[in-house]
Amino acid sequence: MREVAVCKLEAFDLDSNLDLEVGAYGFDAAERPPLVALARERAAHKYAQTFGPETTVLIGDTPAVLRAVLNVTR
Repeated sequence: MREVAVCKLEAFDLDSNLDLEVGAYGFDAAERPPLVALARERAAHKYAQTFGPETTVLIGDTPAVLRAVLNVTR
């Protein structure tokens, strides 16, 4: 959930350089790989530019995030 992610990032002062509004979170989809595309769509809409692998950062704390990375990079 977005609120949980915000709390975790704020606790270590890691949120200041991230736009958490364009992120995609577990409540957006049950599976993680579609979240990458959703976050890229949100960022593209907000910033009017395309975001690909070289401009996308995945942050997570579960094995599901690693599976999403592996799925996206194939």
